[in-house]
Amino acid sequence: MRSVKPVTQFSDMELPEMSAFSNGELMFLMKTRVAFTLPRPEQVNMTTSSIHVQNIKQRPMKMNITQAWEDISGNLTCMKHQPARGSPQLNTCFFSIVQILKDLPDEELTKVAQFYFQDGIPILARSLEDRFHMIDAFGVVKTEHAQEILMRYILMQRMPDHRMVQRILMQVIGMEKLPTEPLLKMLEDMCFDRDKFSTSMFKADTYQRALLTYGAVISVMEKEGHKERAQAAIQKFHDMLGLHDPWEYRRKRESMTPEEREVYVHEKVTLIGALGNAAHHSSLEYIVSHINSTNSPWIKRAAIHALRDYHHADVADFLLHTAANDDDEYVRYDAVLQYQAHPKANVIITNEQR
Repeated sequence: MRSVKPVTQFSDMELPEMSAFSNGELMFLMKTRVAFTLPRPEQVNMTTSSIHVQNIKQRPMKMNITQAWEDISGNLTCMKHQPARGSPQLNTCFFSIVQILKDLPDEELTKVAQFYFQDGIPILARSLEDRFHMIDAFGVVKTEHAQEILMRYILMQRMPDHRMVQRILMQVIGMEKLPTEPLLKMLEDMCFDRDKFSTSMFKADTYQRALLTYGAVISVMEKEGHKERAQAAIQKFHDMLGLHDPWEYRRKRESMTPEEREVYVHEKVTLIGALGNAAHHSSLEYIVSHINSTNSPWIKRAAIHALRDYHHADVADFLLHTAANDDDEYVRYDAVLQYQAHPKANVIITNEQR
């Protein structure tokens, strides 16, 4: 408010310059019929001003569909010409595609998905790189229809491309909210009932990625209040992993070939990683049990990393003990790094001690 000159007469007073901001909410309470029409109020001397409405998202009433298709193709070409490490222009082109997809009507959005994701379209018209970028764009749109499209045209295909499945999993793991119920149920089935799906879906390490992704989804599930469902899902991981039994582990190890041993360790590392992503309070006992001197160093290191979101003083003490006493130097080193990042760490470890 600007300063004004003091006066003694009201007629000479200069009004200060003022502005006001207000937030309100209209709520419908009831509907009733009035017995008469209220008359218009008489004109009175009132101060008038203008209301400025800001932050309005301008959305065209009718899109030029042909231009939208050309813009999508042009922005995909723009992204191809950017360096692999990324650039500001790459982001600009990508988010231009996202905005176009958000503005398209649902029917046209489905046609875009059919062109870029369905089999039968010439591969030169939609390279794998273009498909990846379009999957990312549909993932950022985040609407139920966009997620339903990714399911229908990629995950539910008779022979889904595992590379595109992995790209969808990358989008799911980055979601701040739970995916739609159909997508959530499909992800759960991929983890615990994978016989429902074609073997082509699980080529390479797709199954391991699905487990890690679902672990992260369980964390979101817990935060959004679905505690019983999160507990039921985490219990399935507990049953698959089990507590570490030194005698049983030694017995299995002796009967395994080197290849079988590698597969066994890989499975345990993945399950522990999924529990680390979920960071559920009931998993702490399972994770800690695998940081045992009789266990594989790879499993112990995975378990140490899985403790990153358990911010308890007891966990900090356990990490410090492991850093000082484990018989594997790489395990000790990982424990030192994890301990130093722990919020309850109170011992300073120098480079020489490390």
